[in-house]
Amino acid sequence: MNAESRQYVHNSDATGKGFAAGLDLMANGVADKTVLVMGCGTVGQSAISTLLGYGAMVTIYDIDSSKCRVYENSLAGAASDRTTVATDIRAALSRHTLVVDATNAAGIISAEDISPRTFIAAPGIPLGLSRDARNKIADRLLHDPLQIGVATMGMEAVKQIAHKKRSAYRARLWFAPLKLRDIRPCNTGVLGNTLRCR
Repeated sequence: MNAESRQYVHNSDATGKGFAAGLDLMANGVADKTVLVMGCGTVGQSAISTLLGYGAMVTIYDIDSSKCRVYENSLAGAASDRTTVATDIRAALSRHTLVVDATNAAGIISAEDISPRTFIAAPGIPLGLSRDARNKIADRLLHDPLQIGVATMGMEAVKQIAHKKRSAYRARLWFAPLKLRDIRPCNTGVLGNTLRCR
């Protein structure tokens, strides 16, 4: 948290973004592909919104399917058209080769759920893959206990600082040549009370 600007980066949000970005890299892009996100808590929701931003179609699964429906209903426009809710995890896993496991359940993904084209990003602890599934997926699994979420938090904080500095710089450029007598209020513009020169 930046006490001066009152901006913060939430760990769960950053973790969802980081693992969704990792899956996007592993899959050579997720645009127009279908991704299964298991878990509709804060990490899962962050992964879902990030994947939708990348152009993916997202299937959402949670043991509490009402969480999925509430979240899906909160999405606006085209994003809600690109999501579906799964109620059977076995069936969902059999239809998807791109998976984000944002659950806290151990061993729910078995070796039978893994195909040669399966890629899994799994921020959850404990890891949701059985030992046989981990052996079968090998290098197509993205999982670590902390590092990706922390690195993403750092990058999000840098983005906030850079945005603030760019905004302050633009404001200085915009207002530097102006004198107070050159500015008068008007009643036009997006906000209804903008400033205009001369």
